[in-house]
Amino acid sequence: MPSETTHYDFLKLLKVIRRRQWIIYLSILFILFLTTLYIIFAPKYYEASSKILITTRRYSIGPEMIYQDEEKAVDNELEILNSANFIMKVFENLKKSKNLPILSSRNPFYEFTKSVSIIPIGRSNTIKLSFISRNPEEAMIVANTLAETAVEFSLDFEKAEIVQVMRFLESQIPVAKERLKDIEKKLEEYKSSTGIISVDEYVNTLSSELSNFDHIYNETIIEYSSKETQLKSLKERLNEVKKNLSIDLSGIVNSSIKNIRTELFNLENELLTYELKGITQDNQRVSILKKNIEDLKKKLQEEVVKVAGDSIFVNDPLSLTSELSLKIIETEIDFEILKSKMEVLENLKKDYEKKIRSFPFQETKFLSFIREYKIAEDVVKLLTEKYEEFRIEEAKKIGNVKVIEYATIPIFPVKPQKKLSLLLGFFGGILIGIIGVVLLEIFANKIVDEDDVRENCHIPVIAIIPEVKIKNNDGFSKYLITNLEKNKELIEAYRIMKTNINFLNIERRSKVFLVTSSLPEEGKSTVSSNIAITTANAGYNTILIDLDLRKPSLHKVFGIENSIGLTDIVMNPKRLEDSIHKIKDNLYFLKSGTIPPDASEIISSNNMKEIMEKISRKFDYVFIDSPPLIIPETRLIGLLSDGVILVLKSNYISPETLHRSINVINSIEKRIIGIVITRLKKHHRSYYYYQYYYNKEEKND
Repeated sequence: MPSETTHYDFLKLLKVIRRRQWIIYLSILFILFLTTLYIIFAPKYYEASSKILITTRRYSIGPEMIYQDEEKAVDNELEILNSANFIMKVFENLKKSKNLPILSSRNPFYEFTKSVSIIPIGRSNTIKLSFISRNPEEAMIVANTLAETAVEFSLDFEKAEIVQVMRFLESQIPVAKERLKDIEKKLEEYKSSTGIISVDEYVNTLSSELSNFDHIYNETIIEYSSKETQLKSLKERLNEVKKNLSIDLSGIVNSSIKNIRTELFNLENELLTYELKGITQDNQRVSILKKNIEDLKKKLQEEVVKVAGDSIFVNDPLSLTSELSLKIIETEIDFEILKSKMEVLENLKKDYEKKIRSFPFQETKFLSFIREYKIAEDVVKLLTEKYEEFRIEEAKKIGNVKVIEYATIPIFPVKPQKKLSLLLGFFGGILIGIIGVVLLEIFANKIVDEDDVRENCHIPVIAIIPEVKIKNNDGFSKYLITNLEKNKELIEAYRIMKTNINFLNIERRSKVFLVTSSLPEEGKSTVSSNIAITTANAGYNTILIDLDLRKPSLHKVFGIENSIGLTDIVMNPKRLEDSIHKIKDNLYFLKSGTIPPDASEIISSNNMKEIMEKISRKFDYVFIDSPPLIIPETRLIGLLSDGVILVLKSNYISPETLHRSINVINSIEKRIIGIVITRLKKHHRSYYYYQYYYNKEEKND
């Protein structure tokens, strides 16, 4: 049942659209007109695009290398390129360019971000950087600035921790040199005041060992500070990417890691003892110690990755946060190893300081100055060497972004898009037209054709009269079929009406038919006149009676004065024969006569009944033209008839009005023979059947 209803509603919608298709045509034309105006007068926007290639990174953690997947590399780069830091960097670079219109806008940063597009190209490792502007040259400049900044930003991202360490070293080198000068000055002053210029052999040997120790100690401190700065930089970068994730090796500890660190501490302690004694790495024991230390470092790395792996790689082992986390773990491991080495050196330092305190005061003081000088000198040297190492490391760094295509000045605008705009305008016009049709059908619900009649009642449609347009209209007479002999469709419509009346009247043998309508101006007088003419032409003795006693009009149709008519002979029915006018063979006409003060009294009189009975006996068909059903006496006229023919003007009355008219007729217990639809538009599909048939017939003739 629901599917049938849906099918019915769809067919009804199609019928409504077909009937009011002119609304859709107008809507399409209007929307296309507006679209054309938009295309002509709307601001033109141009798009320029550059392309960058994303190469994969690789990271070492533990004994293995981790290679980044190309797809993940693109995802990571998109994450960076869509960050606020990158956009700000691009905007700062644009400020270096002069005369860019976007820089002079009211809110340049907002306008800039609104016009930027950063999207991957298919499944490749290429990213398209686009910018839309009303100025083609500006679009090109910004698109190229985006690509160049992406390369610059990628390189800065790679160098970030190295740059931080270099800045730290740059700040420490001048301090170390100043301290070296200060200690050198104090040493010279102490020599001149005490006259001591050397010490005995034992003290000299101990001093040599101590110098060697200080070199190792200073080297370790600088390495430790560099790693600490590098680790801090990595964590800051990670927090920028994902603030809620931070890797701390101190929280990743189990019994296995503790044992490895203890064993590593002992081996470092033993190795330092050999190095301080000047024993070279050619020594078998030194070589074994170094190998064991390297093995323990790898083991520590494996254990840390094993413990930390679940928390780091839970979402995506090759995401940007995971890459930074791997770097942090690697740096943390080096940092912890250096921390173990520092602990060993601190213990040795205490032993040396204890030995030095056992020397005579002046020698101890002298040795202290010598030691401080060598330490300061060694620190300057180590800081300088470490700075150069990082400079070389910085030069080796390359970003993972390369520009593969620079933008050029665009020639054709991307907005407005002519074809797309016209296509959308066309379909938009159809959609708006359909909505307009539906709304018009809802708020201007009228009976239009036979289908509408069938939906609202069970009364048959006995004729569909097409609309006839006549120039120089002189009244109803122009609409008579006797004056429209060339209009074969109209003549045939009344023939069909006569045939249907005969067919529906076979059993009852009705002769008197009331022709009325719901409202004025529906064409009932024209219908009553033409059906009377058609019936007479078919050889039936027919009379047409004008019983519209308020506004009689049929006498004008036939060119007769309304002097003596029905109302005048009611008082004397014997004068009936004298009042009937012969129009043509088989066609007669009875005028309404003088307009009475009370039409209802005359119609309901016994004389009126007697006159109608005489007319009914004399003629084969009697057609009565009455006022619309909204006039009270029409019900009384209906009582004088055998059946009612209801005239309905197409697209004129509502279903509610039709229902009221039917109820009025039913209240007087008269049968409705059928409904006649008048003035149906010629573009309507119901009219095509007549037109097709008679056009074909004319060609055959």
